[in-house]
Amino acid sequence: MNSLRYLGQSRAMVIVLGLSLLALQSCFELKEEIFWQPNGAGTYQIWLDASQSRQIIESHQSLTDSSRSEKNFLGLVDSSFAQVALEINQMKGLSNAQRLGNGQDLVSGLRFDFADVNALNLVLNTMTATETGNKNYFVYTNRQIERQEATYVQKLLEGVFRVHQDDPSMEDEIKELFLKNAFFISTQKAQKEVKLLSGQEAEKLGKKAISWRIGLLEVAQSAKDLEGKWRVK
Repeated sequence: MNSLRYLGQSRAMVIVLGLSLLALQSCFELKEEIFWQPNGAGTYQIWLDASQSRQIIESHQSLTDSSRSEKNFLGLVDSSFAQVALEINQMKGLSNAQRLGNGQDLVSGLRFDFADVNALNLVLNTMTATETGNKNYFVYTNRQIERQEATYVQKLLEGVFRVHQDDPSMEDEIKELFLKNAFFISTQKAQKEVKLLSGQEAEKLGKKAISWRIGLLEVAQSAKDLEGKWRVK
């Protein structure tokens, strides 16, 4: 799983596209969506959406000049997601992995089906590999799901700055400058109903979904709570 390990070691699932957008200080959203079955299986999606900044990005020739492959960020991130999808399909309990978007619509990401919460945690741990060992980010018990922590999001963000920042002392300043207009949106869905049991920052989206919408800077600084518990039907 070379591509998955690379993404994990760099903490940068969205590193290439993310840096291209951060460099422009444009507005974008990192979106996560999980559709839960009553038995704990489901579908996970994560993507970076910069479509609302299309005009700014398209004016930046280094993003659209295909003759300069080393700066063709959109093409690179799509290739990375495509390769990761192939490797996820070879992992136990995971299937139907595929990249989302095509770069041209300024949306790029990944989706896959997981057989149970252990398989989901496996992928999240692989992509954010640390020396502290594996973590149970999500726990499932009798149709009740709990996100115990969301540090996997923070670790992905850390990679964007750590890998491309020569001076570590500038990391916090860079984060504040580039993440101030960006948001993380995490949505949990079910076929019939999602009942919110706890989650300070969560809100109901009708009967079948709950969502968190938090500034990425606040996520990076652990200033807002992404933990929560809900029951699915």
